[in-house]
Amino acid sequence: MNALLTLMLNVILSVNNPTKDVFKRRRIHIRQNDHGTKKKASLSVSGRRSQPMAKRNPKGKQKKIHNENKKTSLKKSEENTAHNLVFQTKEPKRLTRSSIKNVGNREKGGVNKDSDSKLRQQIKRTRKSKECFPKETDKSRENKQPKTSNKTSNFQGRSLAFRKSNQKKDIRQSRQAESCNKSKASKASKNKISLQKKESMKLVKKTQDIEASTSHSSEKDFTDLFFKKIAVQLHPISGSLGEIHEISVSHDNLLWVNYLYNTVHLRNTTGEILRSFKLDARAVFSCCTPGGDLLLTQGYGGNSRPVITLLSREGDNKVLADLSSYATYLFGILYKDERVYVVANCAESRKYFIVKLDMNGEVESVYNTKNAHDSINQIIFLNGQIVAFRINDVDMIPLETGAISSVAMNKVNIRNAYSGSASADNLGNVILGSNAQLFIINPSLQLVHKLDTGISGRIISTAVDQQNQLWFGTADGKLFSTKYLK
Repeated sequence: MNALLTLMLNVILSVNNPTKDVFKRRRIHIRQNDHGTKKKASLSVSGRRSQPMAKRNPKGKQKKIHNENKKTSLKKSEENTAHNLVFQTKEPKRLTRSSIKNVGNREKGGVNKDSDSKLRQQIKRTRKSKECFPKETDKSRENKQPKTSNKTSNFQGRSLAFRKSNQKKDIRQSRQAESCNKSKASKASKNKISLQKKESMKLVKKTQDIEASTSHSSEKDFTDLFFKKIAVQLHPISGSLGEIHEISVSHDNLLWVNYLYNTVHLRNTTGEILRSFKLDARAVFSCCTPGGDLLLTQGYGGNSRPVITLLSREGDNKVLADLSSYATYLFGILYKDERVYVVANCAESRKYFIVKLDMNGEVESVYNTKNAHDSINQIIFLNGQIVAFRINDVDMIPLETGAISSVAMNKVNIRNAYSGSASADNLGNVILGSNAQLFIINPSLQLVHKLDTGISGRIISTAVDQQNQLWFGTADGKLFSTKYLK
């Protein structure tokens, strides 16, 4: 009974203290090895594999054996961890958190603290290696390409760089071509816009040259060019032919004088009538062609028609152009550079404009006034520019590239002057008639000189021949001439 009780106590103690049971089993294992029989170490109650006991030795040698067992266990653990590291570096995909935890759990059951620290370092390394080898995704697999040698990769890189450079060159060339086209278009538009500026600059230069040549930069110098008193000569005719609306000078210094009652006289510079022409319609405004023929318009009033008539020196007349589809009345007319410019008016719209034609009578362009309320009736060529005259205030407005300007050129204004009497002399001065007085404006349109004629009539037309002789006609049908320059 005592023996049974002792056995039961030993069993209970072994359950509560598993270490004692381990040591007992180690003793049993050593005894079995002494007898030549080998048994594997059995599992303890806690589930851990018990380490095999060394052979029984005297008490003095037990510590050495224990240290040797420690060394062997450390070597085995290092070999296992090294094997696991190699495996993990080769196949980092299989490394998981559970495997790292298992390694930690295995090492927790060890005895040596140094081995634990080494294992922890190795676990950290494996984690770093895991970071270096991230998990593959579908996109990364798709983007994977077969490995190529350094030469092929370099060649491919060069070819890609070459292609990119060619693409950049093409883009640059296309951009340069676009910029060139834009620059050409902008230059063309700028050239069109600058035409007017160039013409105005030419006009300014011409006026400056004229002013310099005549040296009338001041009002005193300008007035010194003219006589203070002028001697007027009358060139009478038999009968009454009506108002003298226009006087035109030909290239050979002959005078065309238009009378309202359908009559035109061709005179020389002494006032002698060379020829007289009877027309079917009235002759109001006129101008000469380079050949010495006359272009006529019928003006307004009565049975006037919007027709341009060409009258030759031999007496042949023909209709050059019928502008009834454009206008109701035609007024001032000008020949310049093989083109005809005529002032027109439409009764329905009450607008004034200028029509440009060729010598065949075909309309090339129409120039409207920028100010719809401007009314014009005369047109002249002044210092390289075509200028129209307003009826009401006798302001001078130039003909621009696309329309008639609304800005007046003249810096002086003459009241009570008749715009239809305007003409230009050989010095670039503008001459206007107002009642019995003549007004002369310098080329810069800043100064005015007045001449008193001493006649009783009202001046409605003026002209200067090539000998600087001034001619003017009156509303009562009288023709006068005078010398006005010193």
